[in-house]
This record gives sequence, C-alpha cells and structure tokens, in this order.
Amino acid sequence: NVGETITAAADGYVIGVIEGYEHGGKSQKWRDFANTVTLFHPQMGIYTQYVHLKYEGCLVEIGDTVKANQPIGLSGMTGLTTTPHLHFNVLKPVTKDMVSTPVEFKGGISGHDLKKGIWVSRKKATDDGKAP
Repeated sequence: NVGETITAAADGYVIGVIEGYEHGGKSQKWRDFANTVTLFHPQMGIYTQYVHLKYEGCLVEIGDTVKANQPIGLSGMTGLTTTPHLHFNVLKPVTKDMVSTPVEFKGGISGHDLKKGIWVSRKKATDDGKAP
C-alpha cells in the first residue's frame, strides 16, 4: 500500500536517490518518472533498486551507509504503474552495463519463479493476487 515502509535487503551504501516525482500511470510516458533508491552491496558485488516510491518518500541520502532491514523509503505509485507495489531490481555490473540477476528471498522463494499476481512479504508468498 502507498506509504508502507520499504527496508534495505542487505547492508550497503546509498548511491542513488530520486524522490521528486509526484505522479504515475499506465502510459509509457510515465516510464522515466519513478522515485527510486539505489543501493550498492560491496560484499556481494550487486546493486539493488527500490522503485515506485512515494513523492519525497526517500528516507536516505546519497552516501549513507545502510544495514539490512533499515527503513530506506515509503512505497508509492510513481512512474509506470497502475497499482501500489514495489519494483525490486537486483543488478550485477557487466562490461559497462547492468544486468538483472536472479535472487532468492529468505524462506526459499526464488525471484526467478515469481509471476504476475504473486505477492511476497517478509512472511510468505501468495498467488491469489492479494498481499499476504
């Protein structure tokens, strides 16, 4: 839901913060207008992004050190979206680019197996299209 607290997936550093966008929608024109926090996790050599955050809903600043489970932002509906949700990217650097990489959540839930309509929370995953 809009306004829920988003936490860091792992220890790292804040390398990107965008929080000035107020709106979103289903049109492609909104694609580049999502509020986002980007973290670097040097112990794993990966980056994570938390996308569609609330207007002025970032709780961290570039250069901050974060710990796993530390609040970093508030969920929203900015950018290309029609429903409140968190777009969570896990990226690995590959020759001047970033490539999405598979991830396994605590509890053995594979990010690769997630499909539209499956919701993941800290407690469980459901496939009924409703948040657990």
